[in-house]
Amino acid sequence: MKFHRIGIALTTMALSSTLFTQGGMVFAKSIPASLIKREIAIEGQPIFHPFSFVLHGATYMPVAYVMQALDKLSITNHWNGLQKGWTITGSFATVKPVTTHRYTPIYVNDVLVSDVPSVVIKDPVSGIRTTYMPIYYVMHVLKYLAIKSTWKNGVWDLLKVQTGPTSAPLSGTTSTSNGDSQSNTAEPTIIYNATARVIDGQNVPSLTSPNAALDDAYMWKRASKDLYVSAQTNDPSSSSQGTSLLSVEPSQKLYLFAYNNVANVKPSLTTWTVNSPDAQILPSASTWVMGQYDTSKADFVAQKPGIYTVQAKNGNEYSVPLVIIVGFSQLISQPFHVPQTLSGVTKLSTQLTTPSTITASHVTFTPYDAVGDWIPIKGSTSLPISNITVAVQSTTNTMNSWDYRLPVVDGQFSGEVRSPFAGKVQVTLFPQYLQTLTKAADTNATQYPVPNSFYDVTVSAQTPDALQTALLASSQGDYTMSTRFSDVASSLLENSPSIFTAIAAVSNYVSESLVYNTTEAEINAQGFSPNYRYVDNLSSWQSGTGICQDYATLTASLLQSIGVPVQTLGGFANDTWSTPPVKDANAAADAHAWLQAYTGSTWMVLDPTWNNDSQGTVDTGITSEFTTDTTSLAATHLLDPTQTNVPI
Repeated sequence: MKFHRIGIALTTMALSSTLFTQGGMVFAKSIPASLIKREIAIEGQPIFHPFSFVLHGATYMPVAYVMQALDKLSITNHWNGLQKGWTITGSFATVKPVTTHRYTPIYVNDVLVSDVPSVVIKDPVSGIRTTYMPIYYVMHVLKYLAIKSTWKNGVWDLLKVQTGPTSAPLSGTTSTSNGDSQSNTAEPTIIYNATARVIDGQNVPSLTSPNAALDDAYMWKRASKDLYVSAQTNDPSSSSQGTSLLSVEPSQKLYLFAYNNVANVKPSLTTWTVNSPDAQILPSASTWVMGQYDTSKADFVAQKPGIYTVQAKNGNEYSVPLVIIVGFSQLISQPFHVPQTLSGVTKLSTQLTTPSTITASHVTFTPYDAVGDWIPIKGSTSLPISNITVAVQSTTNTMNSWDYRLPVVDGQFSGEVRSPFAGKVQVTLFPQYLQTLTKAADTNATQYPVPNSFYDVTVSAQTPDALQTALLASSQGDYTMSTRFSDVASSLLENSPSIFTAIAAVSNYVSESLVYNTTEAEINAQGFSPNYRYVDNLSSWQSGTGICQDYATLTASLLQSIGVPVQTLGGFANDTWSTPPVKDANAAADAHAWLQAYTGSTWMVLDPTWNNDSQGTVDTGITSEFTTDTTSLAATHLLDPTQTNVPI
């Protein structure tokens, strides 16, 4: 669970005071006696140093500082004068209203929940007359905000707990990183709060949408599973090759199709919706045949940059929405970065006792003990490498493993990584890890050589839950290595009118950014891919090419960089199946990777490889057919539970 601890340290200052009452409020002609200066900190970082005082046995704190602390906890609140009082809004528990109102009111979601005696004095820090309230009443109100708090020996601790409904992968189970399945009994932490537009305690910047897009969550909720929409830049009735969807600009025409793979979609029964007044959809009266079934055709033109959501309706059935990105380079966003610790990789603490160093396999390292579930890493290497992998493996269950990457600068590397496993774990400092995996794949080897640069540590703290694990970086999913991930993903998130659209926009962005590498995907007579190269996501992104593994993990890295939990999914896929077999007879040729992202309440399935219609030298088309758990995806994809959320 994510928590924010606020600690207050004491400093006292003795002054005299004279109090008087007016209209239920207590005012002070001078500062009360025995003011106590306290330090307010969030997660150990000092934020404010306000004064408090004790009156009639109750400790009073200045509301202004408490409000700022709640702002940092992403609790929306504002002060509206003494009589209207303090108003707090958001998605909270059911509140119990108060019927009387004599003092200063506190409202939660416009419901009066507390009537608080308060004192107005001049704040010694700011010099401004400020309202003080007893902490006892504030603590009571915080319960409605899902915040547990204690006041003991002058320290005020707040524990913010966010819980949500149980969620599960496609298999109906939650899988650990090794694929071991376990029943979904615990409620996971809510990372994204769609109502408040908060990701793990951070407010998603609320910007004015350049295309005046409206919240489209209702479009996703009403969608069926077997009506889809595709878009392309080339006119299907001409020999035009089309241009990249990623470079679509305002006023450029796109060609839309509404289709069902097992039934006709008639233009006379089809209507179209787009969630912005800055785009027009012009339906065509003619039928376009796709395969053996009729489809409905329309033209789409957007006048301004933005993210647009298109939905078709055929009779009473709504399509899976299609997300279209227009004028991507012109989209405005504000910096939005999740806390570094969520990635499982952070900077090395300076307060460590240094044990003796060890040298093995061209690596010199310090075998630090684990601190909770964090493992300090520090070392050097004589190899000409720019990064090194830190592999963490349980010694009691060797199938439990995770890997991270740390940068190597001038031969030096350092950092701390989070262990997803408790108990005794083995830490391996692995140079050229992805190259080693590639070499093993080239020869179809089931094992690969492990360097001697390893040691054991004991992890005693609580390990991350399923959603927290779904935010961890890895050697291939390296979103911690460049701000480009969060910069691009933030732009897509902040310009999307719902979390569903944001997730789909990121997936489509990857579909449109990578060209499928057919050479790497080739399977030889022995049943393996001799041409595939394991590369990190940043490298595949920069090269603009990859196969399903790269599509899936790059999408995952972009979403994780903005705090959206993601589980990569592995298994098999074949577009000739009508239903997936129990076991794939052509496993090597059908091996496939896709993913699912957490919306705050459910897992949203995505296949960015198959959502790309063209997969040629230029990505000219996109479809919604494999976004969400559609009929097409369920019929063509066979999940291997042991490949759920496996890091690479």
